[in-house]
Amino acid sequence: MRAVIVDEDDDSLPLGPRTSEMTAQELDEAIPERAGEQSSEQLLRRRIEYDPVDDGWGPPGTTIPPPLLGAIPGTEDDDHESGAIPMPNVDSSPLLVSPASLPSTGEPAGRSLARALEDATVRAIEVIRELERARSRDEVIDVMVSHLAESHHRAGFFATRHATARAPGELALFAVTPRPTVMPAATLRLDRPSTLQDVIGTRLPYRGPMHDEASRAFLIATLGACPAEILLVPVAVRERVVGVVFGEHRMRHTFDDQLALSARAAGMALERILRARRGG
Repeated sequence: MRAVIVDEDDDSLPLGPRTSEMTAQELDEAIPERAGEQSSEQLLRRRIEYDPVDDGWGPPGTTIPPPLLGAIPGTEDDDHESGAIPMPNVDSSPLLVSPASLPSTGEPAGRSLARALEDATVRAIEVIRELERARSRDEVIDVMVSHLAESHHRAGFFATRHATARAPGELALFAVTPRPTVMPAATLRLDRPSTLQDVIGTRLPYRGPMHDEASRAFLIATLGACPAEILLVPVAVRERVVGVVFGEHRMRHTFDDQLALSARAAGMALERILRARRGG
């Protein structure tokens, strides 16, 4: 190995830098401090000092240490108080289980709604049992109308007259409470589009306003006015709607599921009565 030294300070020499070549030994003799430096190979082979105790982590640099820990595991400076946040050992920590507590009762509105649902369910069961004991068509209709009259200002029953070869299907008022002095004779044709026709065709309950002119005119003729909101629950016998129970001006909260169950029980009661009347 040779080194090249450039000397530009000597003014007695010709212009331009003067260079001279020196071997590594000559360079060490000229620069004593260089002999004490470590070679590049010695710098690469740095010795790693670690405690060979089996601490589960291995030598430094071979594993990822846990976060927020102070000293590397295995060091002798265990008594030194580190400023790092201590982390608990999850594996050895006891499992803390809070004692059982009663469920929250919630807000007063939630409690009243739950109580209303409980009362409506109990009442629906009572109505179903009354329908199971009914012996006539009028008795079934009276049970359903009385049930809706408990939660609505006015309730009643629209009966369907199915289409024949001579006349189209119609819907007419059959019963209502409070009962008027004279029962209206207005009818609604079911061969024309209307909200009431959709309820009968789909056999699905409906609660809301009447948007079509035909249904509004029919309600005005039978009830005296078209309510802003009306409940319509169809009653079917073997997938054939025989009538629609209605309620207007709801006085307290009702649950559609309980009303649908009651209407289904009414249809089963009517089917049972028809079979008994026909002798089988």
